[in-house]
Amino acid sequence: KIICIYLMKYRFIKLLSLSLTTVLGLVLTDFETYLASRQEALTKNWEKLDGSGAKFSYDEWHREGGSWGVTRVLQGGSIIEKGAVSTTYSRGILSEERAQAMSARGRIAETGAEYQASALSIVLHAASPMIPTFRADIRVF
Repeated sequence: KIICIYLMKYRFIKLLSLSLTTVLGLVLTDFETYLASRQEALTKNWEKLDGSGAKFSYDEWHREGGSWGVTRVLQGGSIIEKGAVSTTYSRGILSEERAQAMSARGRIAETGAEYQASALSIVLHAASPMIPTFRADIRVF
C-alpha cells in the first residue's frame, strides 16, 4: 500500500507542481496515521487475547525539535509477561556524521537538510519460557 500511495502522489508532483520534499512529507503524514492506527489495534487485540485484564499503559512523549512518540507497555499479563508497542516520529536537521553515514549506504544526503522518520516497534515477552520473544519494526526515513 505504501509504495502505491508514494507512486500515486509522485505522479501528482507534475500535475500539482509540488516539490518532491512536499510530496514525501504528505506520504510520511499518511504513514504516521497508519502507524498510530496499527498501534491502537495491536494493543487492543493483545489485551483481549491475554485475557488477564492487564492493559497497555499510554505514555506520550515530546522532544525539542518536533520529535515525539507514544510508548505503550503491558506488564504482568497471563500470556504476555511484558510487551511494548511504541511509535516514534522524528524531525530534525541532518548532522554531518549522519549525512555521511547515509551517503555511505547509497542514499543522497546533505548536511543541514531537514529529515523526518517514523517507526513502529514491537517487543513481546511471553509468560511461558516455551514461547520465544517476538520483535518487529517498521520504519520509513
